[in-house]
Amino acid sequence: MTDTLLSSATKEVVIGFERPFVIIGERINPTGRKKLAEEMAAGNFDTVIADAIAQVEAGAQALDRARMKLPLLGDILLKFRLAQFSRTLGTLLTGGIPLVPSLEVSAGAMESPALKRIIETAAVRVSEGQSLNTALAGTGIIPDLISEMIEVGESTGALPQMLVSVAEFYEEELNTKLARLLALVEPLLLVVMGATILVILVALYLPIFSIGSAVR
Repeated sequence: MTDTLLSSATKEVVIGFERPFVIIGERINPTGRKKLAEEMAAGNFDTVIADAIAQVEAGAQALDRARMKLPLLGDILLKFRLAQFSRTLGTLLTGGIPLVPSLEVSAGAMESPALKRIIETAAVRVSEGQSLNTALAGTGIIPDLISEMIEVGESTGALPQMLVSVAEFYEEELNTKLARLLALVEPLLLVVMGATILVILVALYLPIFSIGSAVR
């Protein structure tokens, strides 16, 4: 009887752990559910929690990457985050802080889960002796422009200045894109407002016209 109750309780806990992954579109497969049940039955709660956190973080990074690939808005979001990263890292290096601590601080300042993970990984690789350009290569998010500018900065000893230049470039491009977006949105807002006012006027005057027609 006790074993049956324990088995039922373990099953409920496994289903409870599974729900967050269903929300982000990742359902745990039967093998994963079996492993999770075994870990719970063995009392390895630290392992279960660590696996759950890793799965949630992976899902958040995948969702963040998808957001940055959206048409128009995704490009704006990506440029904003790249400008933020370049500005933060360039400012820290200009202040005399070593590269690895600067990368760690820059990663902590990022709100993007995907970019934060990329920068944290780059900090580890740089501490192992790789160049920053090599550490950021092949991420699928960092554009070639930043990689090339960082490579030039590292070879010339002017990495902070190059990062500040990259930040200024992306900030200027971001302002241009936002201005264009607002120019497109403004006529649409006028149309929506005009249609709303028209609906309100019709709703107000239609009963009056109906009463007048009835009186006649």
